[in-house]
Amino acid sequence: MARLKSRKKPKQITAEQHTLGLIPADTTPEAYHVQIEALRRMGPEGRLRVMFEASANLRNLAAAGVRMRHPDYTEEQVRMAVTRLMVGEEAFQRLLPWNQIQP
Repeated sequence: MARLKSRKKPKQITAEQHTLGLIPADTTPEAYHVQIEALRRMGPEGRLRVMFEASANLRNLAAAGVRMRHPDYTEEQVRMAVTRLMVGEEAFQRLLPWNQIQP
């Protein structure tokens, strides 16, 4: 006879966890627990896939913003502007001080 897994009671969320930003301000503790459990069920590979998808979505959104601000940019210029946004101004200037592409 198969054993049923006992459902663990969700841990209590402290005010400090909310204050520290561990739980997004627009998320209830119950919804947060559901999200954490879903992430746990995905396993490491699933969580990594979700992270890569989110990263690609962010780059695409940043690129769309650059294209709106600079419709004359080539795809290479868009890519460099997105890189500048992603790595930050200081790192970008250290790596590519000659590149004056604006995000």
